[in-house]
Amino acid sequence: MTVHNKECPDCGKNTLSIYDNGTYCHHPECHVTTGSTDNIGALHKEVSMTDVIGTVTTYPVARGIINRGINPDTTAKYGVRVEVDTSNGVPARYYYPYYKEGELVAFKVRGAEEKVFYAVGSMSADVELFGQGLAGDGGRMIIVTEGENDALAATQMLASAGKAYRVVSLPNGANVSAIRANLEWLESFDTVVVNFDSDEAGLKATTQACDLFTPGKVKILQLPCKDANDMLLSDEYRDVDYLHALNRAKTYQPDGIVSGADTWDMYINKPVVDSIAYPDHWDDLNRMTYGIRMGELDTWTSGSGMGKTQVMRELQYHLLNSVDDNIGIISLEEPLLDSVEALMAIDMNKRIHLPDVTATEEELHGAWENTSGTGRLYFYDSFGSMDNDSLVSKIRYFANGLGCRYIFLDHLSIVVSEFASEGGERERIDSIMTRLKNLTQELDIWIGLVVHLRKTGSGTSFEEGGVPNLDDLRGSGSIKQLSNTVYALSRNQQATDSVERNTSQLHVLKCRFTGRTGQGDYLFFNDVTGRMTKFTPVVEVEEF
Repeated sequence: MTVHNKECPDCGKNTLSIYDNGTYCHHPECHVTTGSTDNIGALHKEVSMTDVIGTVTTYPVARGIINRGINPDTTAKYGVRVEVDTSNGVPARYYYPYYKEGELVAFKVRGAEEKVFYAVGSMSADVELFGQGLAGDGGRMIIVTEGENDALAATQMLASAGKAYRVVSLPNGANVSAIRANLEWLESFDTVVVNFDSDEAGLKATTQACDLFTPGKVKILQLPCKDANDMLLSDEYRDVDYLHALNRAKTYQPDGIVSGADTWDMYINKPVVDSIAYPDHWDDLNRMTYGIRMGELDTWTSGSGMGKTQVMRELQYHLLNSVDDNIGIISLEEPLLDSVEALMAIDMNKRIHLPDVTATEEELHGAWENTSGTGRLYFYDSFGSMDNDSLVSKIRYFANGLGCRYIFLDHLSIVVSEFASEGGERERIDSIMTRLKNLTQELDIWIGLVVHLRKTGSGTSFEEGGVPNLDDLRGSGSIKQLSNTVYALSRNQQATDSVERNTSQLHVLKCRFTGRTGQGDYLFFNDVTGRMTKFTPVVEVEEF
């Protein structure tokens, strides 16, 4: 047993701590340390628990705790003893009793003026809650506070409002071990009201405590100030305000569970969902999807060489000229300068990468100023795969560090390519898709993702005009499940007719926002300008 704040035989101050293997005086002018077995035995005999209880129980209970606003009736009810300084009659220490199986086993001691906190006796893990014996077994309701003075204050305020509700306290602050130890007793009440402090530790302990009980049993009492004792001392609140707060206590529900009755204000004040339309000549896609939205993950796919990357460039250029936010581009299949040049080419309507296409330096610089030179495009300068954490870190930096709200990732397959031989490609795609989806919500951004298709075993190949479906996405079912919208391109690259050979059709395979799917716009790739423009097929009408 360890006892603190006893009278030191050397300096006469109440600053002596008694341990099992010695004593130590904390007074700055003393610091005497002893380790004599005989001395320790004598001191322990002097301050045995029986002697402590015998001494403390002679202290009065009806003195109140003046500096905490607790009146004598309340301290008397809970058996809180007051040690009085005999030299001046002023309270020196308060003793809060603790029991185990009905037997007094310890006191928590609090200094009246000086900040002295310690315990005498056995404050074991299974000690009863403060006031538990007074509350009795079972009934309609029990209130649990975080500290003894809060329990006293709550009882006093309720009594002032004409209520004799039972209140107990944790023995060790924001620590729910005592809840576990006395859970069976607490479960004997119809309702358990948790009224812990509103600070970080108290809020954390509230959740921990509530999760221990039978669902629906616990209510959370929230006060307009830190705790019950602060409310008692405040000039801003009356005693009856504690009762009002108690009547408003809500049944605890785990995080993420919301009562439908609490959703009207949430609904009527929900953020407006703004859609950014696709280019005007993508009018079928705009009709079916209304464009793109923050917080969404959209996936684009097609067979090899069908124009996915070119469509992404057209969309990047469109956004650059339609919105004010920055754009992040993670293109893992082409060098940085190819990405820069491709956007310049769109601005110039020229395929400037071809050797027989000429352009002056002035023209090139003007196109650069209109694209990368705006300072609103940011590129990831690397080629090939990267690990999941690195990818997430890059996207987070694009969003938080560079203000990019539109981020393109081309393409998913190359992100995981080096791990395919290890057999963990599917699991890694699941992980990446989940993290990408979470990032769109966390950062309030849009991500445009390019993925490849698995090879078909039969039927028309994708490169010959076959239309993909959701199950053709390569890698994992999480791609179709977690994507908000999935787009596919189809084109017959081997068609004898040059117009057909260079015309892609957009398809909406999934759109969570509208539910609309089906065939979309036809986009014709102009071999001279390098642009994908609207194409309207001629429909022959049979004459009768």
